[in-house]
Amino acid sequence: MTVDRNLPALRAIQLTPFEHVDGRLFFELRDMLQIAPRPIAVSGAACFVLAHLDGQHTIADVQRAFREQTGQHLPADEIEHLVAILDSHCFLDTPRFADALAAQAEAYQAAACRDNRDRWPAADELRAAIDAMLCATEVEPIPHLRGIIAPHLDYRRGAPCYAAAYALLRNAGPADRYCHLRGQSLRAIGVGGGDQEGLPNPARTGGYGSGFHPASGGPTGCRPVPV
Repeated sequence: MTVDRNLPALRAIQLTPFEHVDGRLFFELRDMLQIAPRPIAVSGAACFVLAHLDGQHTIADVQRAFREQTGQHLPADEIEHLVAILDSHCFLDTPRFADALAAQAEAYQAAACRDNRDRWPAADELRAAIDAMLCATEVEPIPHLRGIIAPHLDYRRGAPCYAAAYALLRNAGPADRYCHLRGQSLRAIGVGGGDQEGLPNPARTGGYGSGFHPASGGPTGCRPVPV
């Protein structure tokens, strides 16, 4: 990879800061489409490089921006190393990601059962937990319900919202078709945009260091709106 060749673009991913066990600040990169095999964690300096992976910047551009921001030199081979790791984990918009996406789409279309049980507890346990959640709040029925908008949270924090919103859906009875859209799904197909994350100055977060490693020790009242 030459210093004057455009670097590949970073895909739409979830970026979450967390404090490592040694006190340093890292950022967890997670693919909400689950094409990437696992999340990884990067340092503040590596995050600076990620912020320039838009398909329009070269290695020389990143080096120049890093030098202007921190006064430090960023070797070209270190940038190439970061890009190679990102690509190997399918976080970049490259042929490797396109092949992985096509393979998963083909497997999904060919699957006899498309329910991903690896992410959920046993069916009876899950059904009991959801029933308890939806019965926690009484809701007024809405005639001719066409859709609901509800936050996407974990069960513990989101239970009141789920009880207020999805109980309406259950009480409305079966429908001919259900369409479930999430923020990451919309961004992945080019609809809308995500929040801009503020990226810290790497000079204030431990200085230069690629810091790539598998993520470990990191992050782990609603009114229904008829549409």
